[in-house]
Amino acid sequence: MSAGATMTPPLISVTSEVLGAISVAADQVVEVSEGLYGFPTSTRFALLPTPREGLYWLQSMDHTALVFLLVDPFPFFANYHVELGEADKARLATTTAEDILVLAIVTMPTTPGS
Repeated sequence: MSAGATMTPPLISVTSEVLGAISVAADQVVEVSEGLYGFPTSTRFALLPTPREGLYWLQSMDHTALVFLLVDPFPFFANYHVELGEADKARLATTTAEDILVLAIVTMPTTPGS
């Protein structure tokens, strides 16, 4: 490799049962050491923006059928706030709010209009 050249991170591919074939840079895969609540064996996820601002897909890289729709809650709920305990701050390894992205999992009612 020539001087000054940068290495491109390797891609990880998965065929999502919802999103189809996706590839993400290995350094863009989010590791959740204990898994998400209720999904302890899913520890690797790709955070993918949707065409609509503030919405994201969280695709499991371990289980192709597991994908969540996420939303930035702040534009939708004026009084929404998050308080982090000291253990949470230590686990995130930051105390700067600008370094933290807060997203909520969207749930859909089983009955339309509820």
